[in-house]
Amino acid sequence: MAVGDAGGFEVEGDQVEVAERAGGEHRAAMLPESAAGSNPESLRRPAAPDASRRLLPGDARVRRRRDDAPAPRGPGGAGPGRRAEMRLRRAAGRSPPPPPTSPPIARGRMSKRTLAILFGALALIGLADASYMAWDHYQHAIDPAYGGGLCGVESGCDISRGASGEILNGILTHGVPLAVIAMAFYVAFLLTTFFRLRRPDDRAPARVQLGLAALAVVYSLSLATYSLIVQGTLCKLCAVMYVVNILLLGVAWRGLGEPIGTWLRRVWGAIPRLTTVAMTATFIAATVAIYALYALRVDSVLAARIDTPVTTLRTEGRPSKGPADAPVQLVEIADLECPHCGHLFNAVEEVAAARPDDLRVTFVHFPLDKACNPALKQDFHRNACWLARVADCAGRQGKFFEATKILFERQRAGSNNDELLGLIAELGVDRAGLEACVASEETAKRILADIQQGLDLEISGTPVFFINGHRLSGARSPKVLNELIDQAMKEAATR
Repeated sequence: MAVGDAGGFEVEGDQVEVAERAGGEHRAAMLPESAAGSNPESLRRPAAPDASRRLLPGDARVRRRRDDAPAPRGPGGAGPGRRAEMRLRRAAGRSPPPPPTSPPIARGRMSKRTLAILFGALALIGLADASYMAWDHYQHAIDPAYGGGLCGVESGCDISRGASGEILNGILTHGVPLAVIAMAFYVAFLLTTFFRLRRPDDRAPARVQLGLAALAVVYSLSLATYSLIVQGTLCKLCAVMYVVNILLLGVAWRGLGEPIGTWLRRVWGAIPRLTTVAMTATFIAATVAIYALYALRVDSVLAARIDTPVTTLRTEGRPSKGPADAPVQLVEIADLECPHCGHLFNAVEEVAAARPDDLRVTFVHFPLDKACNPALKQDFHRNACWLARVADCAGRQGKFFEATKILFERQRAGSNNDELLGLIAELGVDRAGLEACVASEETAKRILADIQQGLDLEISGTPVFFINGHRLSGARSPKVLNELIDQAMKEAATR
């Protein structure tokens, strides 16, 4: 008689029968009754020489015959042995075990497709923003009075137009706009995204991307701090790139899905990889190519030509040098805190020294400083009005051009006002008289008269200069200036 049920095994008399149906056969192993109530380890001993062990429900084990090789499993892992086990479970009222599943995706990781979409969209937004800023920088380089687009004076993003928005300014004829470097960065970032798509099991591109995004965020925070503290405003289009870089960092971090410590240990190993080499080469090549196109375009637009209408200017009493009856009259309108004005001033000084009989140079102030320029409502060049008064007063003592050269050079080096006054005094200028002149109302009126003339000429940016009344904008090299002067002399000779 059956005295118990052991999870699908019948216990009868002095025996325990373990039934298994496999391949259409019934096999039974007769075990001593003492084994049924003893430690399951005792069930490992076979009751017959040809029996083999196999794990079955209820921790009962029997042994298959040694010459009975297991049948191969199918695609789902359900060979004959597994089917028999499932039938035994159903016979005992127990549900079959679930089929094997693939390992779950780690939490916090994004799918390859999602990452590609996010990286591509963010990099393209950043590239479009940087491209617009590079175009606006180009427009300002060929015409400092340009006020169109989104970056007119006092817009906030106009601070990216000048020397603060360039590197290698003074080394190259045209400084490299930071927007050009940003364009190359986003192109390189898109390349690393391509590597990730092509090699999804390689984490080196992901680690490199995280490093790039981290560097971009650090650089963005540095520029934003400089803009707010030093320039007093935040470039709006720059802020778009700052946000894009922060989002890139967040997506790169989620996409990598490894602790920061692991990334710090392994990112250095990813540097010599092909991904990093290709990314670096792309960044450098893109920077050089984009800048070359930018510089060539600027040079072609700023080529020597005089084809503008003749304008009459008021130059009486303004600082001048050269023969009054010189065939070429050059009037320079500039801001002493404007680096491009400094480039033009130096070029004019070089040409004037080489052609003393051909050229007369006159200087007119147009400081882009709301302290004395009524056209400005926000801070731009905060010290330009004071610098204009200092230069004007040094001119009253016969040292205008020498003092102006010092002011252009030293204010960029970070000299404070007291140091500048000391340097000008070393030219032989009486410092007490200089300081009294700077503070006088008469000096302020002279600077305001210059500004008013600039406003009458609808000048909104500097430098602007006139050659025999023909208006031109932007800095020029000595070579181009010489060509312009030659054209002006030929034109004067035909009158």
